[in-house]
Amino acid sequence: MSSGQENATVLLIGGTGKVSSRIARFLSATSTSHRYHISLSFRILAFHSTEYLWCQVRVERCHNLLQPIHRSKSPIRSLFSSLLHFSMLCLQPNSSCPWLSIRDLSISSSLEEVSCIAVTVLYITQISNHIKETSLEYTILRSTWFMENFSEMIHVRDMIRDENLILSATGDGKIPWISVDDVAEVAAMALVDGSGKFAGRELLLLGPERFSYDEVARLIGGRVGREIRHVKISEEELASGMVEGGMEKGFAAMLAELDGAVRRGEEESEGDLEGAIGRKGKTVQCYLRSIADGIW
Repeated sequence: MSSGQENATVLLIGGTGKVSSRIARFLSATSTSHRYHISLSFRILAFHSTEYLWCQVRVERCHNLLQPIHRSKSPIRSLFSSLLHFSMLCLQPNSSCPWLSIRDLSISSSLEEVSCIAVTVLYITQISNHIKETSLEYTILRSTWFMENFSEMIHVRDMIRDENLILSATGDGKIPWISVDDVAEVAAMALVDGSGKFAGRELLLLGPERFSYDEVARLIGGRVGREIRHVKISEEELASGMVEGGMEKGFAAMLAELDGAVRRGEEESEGDLEGAIGRKGKTVQCYLRSIADGIW
């Protein structure tokens, strides 16, 4: 964020999500006077639409996406969103990139900076290029998989608790698991940064250790005192199960392909987290110690 914006407003899209909710806590704990509005979790109504409009986004338990901007008495100076929400639309070859609407948003709300996160590098080039074509400052955070998925993704958590199982198509591939807390800390700093440290950068955020799903299953088993098994399935089986659960076919195929990338050993091993926060990230063991009894 540019200097001299002490009273600027930060808009967090997906405010009940793992990352945005933690960003809000980081911002509220700082000594700055930045205000922030939270647009609560939303779902996209039309996966197959050929044109993205802001009005196609329904915000659950809130009003539509732009209302926090209209309610704001100070300009929206920076915005955070997960690219995962928008990646779903980019799966359709004829759909326009939703980030093109950022141009209109920036004019109507004095938006000066975009900070966003991608949980995968797939499709990030298309979306990040659109961001770069605007006059906005930007910070793009490319993150590996969140360790909190095991306790905060309902279907994963419940399968561990009720069936003592974890399903994946990652085989024996290893992941540099990262804590959402560390990702949110970087995002919060980028949103209110006045030094220019994060401006115009794409940061790769990885955790300090690499574990396979087999190894994570054993670690969780040690935490709960019973055997947790990692069941290795194919990408096709994984995608089929997600579609049966109601997920759009193309998006399910994309998520399954991410598991395939892990299985093929394509996860990167060196990132920018330590340089951004000045220390190593949270370990999986530290995360497991923080989980309350009864979650699993």
